[in-house]
Amino acid sequence: MVSSEWDNRINCAVERAIRQAPFRYKVAIEEIDYSVERGLDKNLTGRLADLTFVRERKDLFIIGSAGIG
Repeated sequence: MVSSEWDNRINCAVERAIRQAPFRYKVAIEEIDYSVERGLDKNLTGRLADLTFVRERKDLFIIGSAGIG
């Protein structure tokens, strides 16, 4: 019961933070358009989306051209 309450509080806090965040666009990994040639690797994107690197405590560096955000 305590674990369930803790999970509920964490989930509510995350949902509240997402609602209050000033995101310009609301998007999801599943909505990425791979038909446009941008050099995106669908397999790599999927592997990053499963967050295994977080559980394994590995660093992630995302680099790109200056000014892309």
